[in-house]
Amino acid sequence: MGKVLRIVRYLTKKYNPESVIVYGSFADGFADRESDFDALLIAKGDKRHDGSTVDGTVLDVFVYPPETFDGACSPDDFLPVAFGRILKDDNGRAAFLREKVAPFAAEVPFKKSEDLEHAVAWCEKMLARTERGDAVAAYRHCRLLVESAEIYCGLAGLPFRGAKSLLRRMQREDAESYEIYSAALTDPSAATLRDWVGRIRMLFDQKR
Repeated sequence: MGKVLRIVRYLTKKYNPESVIVYGSFADGFADRESDFDALLIAKGDKRHDGSTVDGTVLDVFVYPPETFDGACSPDDFLPVAFGRILKDDNGRAAFLREKVAPFAAEVPFKKSEDLEHAVAWCEKMLARTERGDAVAAYRHCRLLVESAEIYCGLAGLPFRGAKSLLRRMQREDAESYEIYSAALTDPSAATLRDWVGRIRMLFDQKR
């Protein structure tokens, strides 16, 4: 908590924000020494990004002028703040923004059965294409590992809140899937990827 306060003091001195929303690992209590500090500030001036290092932590802070939120703004651009902590909100804009994006952030990907079926079939098709042994196959391997995370969320009935959040929840609530996916991520071989896609297929078949 001390680090958060020191970083917020730096941001307050530099930008004099009316609102501060911290999100990501520093908001949910899972920050480690490699974590960035993610935050959205509302402050007068132009839109800016602050990537400074403060107290040994790299910032990933976006600063928006107040008028950004006085008219129509796309919730898709601000989804991470739905799970953030509001540390300051002089004029209520941060609370309004979080309330606006919350329903979109809570949406489960691939909710319809036919969408899930198509997504699982895509995984199996991509798996076959990763076995060609060239650079394109390697790219598809990486893409499958990344995009299958959202497909898993659809199967589990969960909103996708990012890989770190998903992995923590899988480890806590679905240890078998976590072990298989973790193996595919840390040992990206053909065998571990087949196991992961097989797990996705099994979860889909159980869901039907």
